[in-house]
Amino acid sequence: MKIKNLKITADAKAHFEPSDYFRRWSKQEIFGNDQPMEIDLGCGDGKFLLEMAAHFPQTNFLAVERLQGRVARVVRDADRAGLSNVRVLKLESLYTVEWLLEPGSVSRLHLLCPDPWPKAKHHRNRLVQRPFLQAVWDALEEGGEFLFKTDHEEYYDWACEQVVDFGSYVTVPWAEDDFFYPKTDFQLQWEAEGKTLQALRCQKTQRWMRRFAIGVGEWRLACIGSWGRCCCWFLWCRGWRKPSRGVGGKVHWASDLAGIEMRRNGSLSTARTSMR
Repeated sequence: MKIKNLKITADAKAHFEPSDYFRRWSKQEIFGNDQPMEIDLGCGDGKFLLEMAAHFPQTNFLAVERLQGRVARVVRDADRAGLSNVRVLKLESLYTVEWLLEPGSVSRLHLLCPDPWPKAKHHRNRLVQRPFLQAVWDALEEGGEFLFKTDHEEYYDWACEQVVDFGSYVTVPWAEDDFFYPKTDFQLQWEAEGKTLQALRCQKTQRWMRRFAIGVGEWRLACIGSWGRCCCWFLWCRGWRKPSRGVGGKVHWASDLAGIEMRRNGSLSTARTSMR
């Protein structure tokens, strides 16, 4: 049976269709329990989702996909595998994260190989931008993670810049063997061609903590800068007050200025060394 001809039956347990799309839904309402919840945006054929759900039975997985055929297939496969910790939602990704999920309810959010929109005139359509990052930040619990993979190097650089500009995530090292993380069919096909995917792992942090750290850093730099300027001014004044005298008692201002400049450079070098 072709994917486009698949139908979601009324007794499908893995299918989640909200009765109201204009309010937020809690983990308890979606899954009937309070187990940790992870989100798979754009689940595709569901290979990654189903393997994760089978490996972590104590974690709930909500898949979000906007294509009806894919939704029907993942629902069918999840029910056949008896995965009670899987729900599949047919909806747009940004709307789901921004308006449907309860704040602080998600432990991890996965975004694997989204459309990179490579043309410059289409960059505004990319999902990883400030509104999306804000919605993800709101949906994540304390210490929750946003995991992103792409085969498009320029999109990866774009995503990194967006995360840094947003300023409320901390990037975490992500080695392939850090934890169980199955590969999608797309990734397997890509690696079979000798290519690799770029991966980004971000952890939610409190904004006030980041602002405090930045404030302390700026204060330290300001103090060091003021100290260096005071030293330079002191040496400058000292050099002008005690000019050297040559033959006949004449003042050699040019040589004094050179010496002062050397002392100023020396003081600046000392200041820089102390900063290190």
